[in-house]
Amino acid sequence: MKSTYTLLSRVLVFPRPGILKNVWTILCFLLALLPLRAQEFFEVPTKYNCTYTGVLEEELYSFESTPPVPGIVHQILLATGSERNFELVQCNVESVAAILSNGKRYLLYSQDFYLKLPQNERAVAYGLLAHEIGHHVNEHTFDPAFREKEELEADFFMGYALSKVEGIAQRHAAIDIPRKQSYAYQTDQGARRLAIHNGWERSNQHVQVQENMAYESGANATDIHLPYFPWPPPQLFQRHTLSEQLYKNARSLGDVNTKLRQALQANGYEQRSYFQVPNGFAIVTQLEQFKPDGSPKSGANRWKDYPVQENFEGVWDYLKSLVMSTPGNFRIFVFVVTDQPYGQSSRRVAKQEAVAWLSNGLNRLPPKIAEMPINNEHYLDVLVYEFEAPPSTKLCQQKWPAVLNAQTHLQKAGISKSLGF
Repeated sequence: MKSTYTLLSRVLVFPRPGILKNVWTILCFLLALLPLRAQEFFEVPTKYNCTYTGVLEEELYSFESTPPVPGIVHQILLATGSERNFELVQCNVESVAAILSNGKRYLLYSQDFYLKLPQNERAVAYGLLAHEIGHHVNEHTFDPAFREKEELEADFFMGYALSKVEGIAQRHAAIDIPRKQSYAYQTDQGARRLAIHNGWERSNQHVQVQENMAYESGANATDIHLPYFPWPPPQLFQRHTLSEQLYKNARSLGDVNTKLRQALQANGYEQRSYFQVPNGFAIVTQLEQFKPDGSPKSGANRWKDYPVQENFEGVWDYLKSLVMSTPGNFRIFVFVVTDQPYGQSSRRVAKQEAVAWLSNGLNRLPPKIAEMPINNEHYLDVLVYEFEAPPSTKLCQQKWPAVLNAQTHLQKAGISKSLGF
């Protein structure tokens, strides 16, 4: 049997009348007979994932990685100073996706998606990959219970990355990405744009000299990539000093951080963020809903940002809730380690800004800060910001006077006992 290539050569060299108009059809047919590019079944559990657009296919296939995506990923990691902790895989996804599977991380991308992007969409090309890289860099779990928090953290990283890579000079190009690209999750677009904006601004903050930041006096000050907590802190918090002389129980800021992290972890505060304060650091916890006595609400209700009714113990509790509905009480803990005295700023903090602290900070204390020694002036404070949401509107606003003092909050949350200060 003559090969299709021999047949094609005869058609092209000795065309019969009228055959030229069919050449394109024949070419398409013959190209379809050629072997497809190598592909392999990508057999990886995909339960824990973030896919930027669409949904993951039930059957995934991997292909040999080809430009330009590997180069873009390299540029993002280099520009942000991030270590690669994932495997890059060209796959049959709609655009890009991040997966955590049995402790191993994957970044999937569609070659077709990137080849079809217009050349003037450089911010989109880099931004979508940066978002998924942000999930891995922050070691996200992709747990649905923390979906919104992790998505905003990934957007924050996206904004930071886009401000650092070459060729994306304007901030609005980054902030417009949520408007241009459909998104697979119901995260508020305004909150996403704000997270991207804050990430972009973070790179500017790193090179600003802060007179009240003791770190800035060192030669390596701009290498400490830790965002600044609003300083002095916004007003109307309950404050309590947990330890006035940290040096008796710790030798470095990292020692204090270890105790704080273990105490928070033991009491369910798995979502927290780090910030820089004068000659120290701050840890911010996730917005939490608590009962009137200060103890956390149970289960998933604990982390919902709108009023929820706990399980009814009887018909009377149910009827009482219909007649005398109670507002939702919320709080955020801010643990401050510093050797400097401070007061309160003149402004209050809105719930949206306070919640954004979690996504604007880092997920761990940078080594260069953790290694800094503690002196005999370092102390540990806790600030408690309370918010209240009436059942009628469910809109959270800062609560003042507060329902409880800081000591009661810590005791009921179980933190005081775990800390041991």
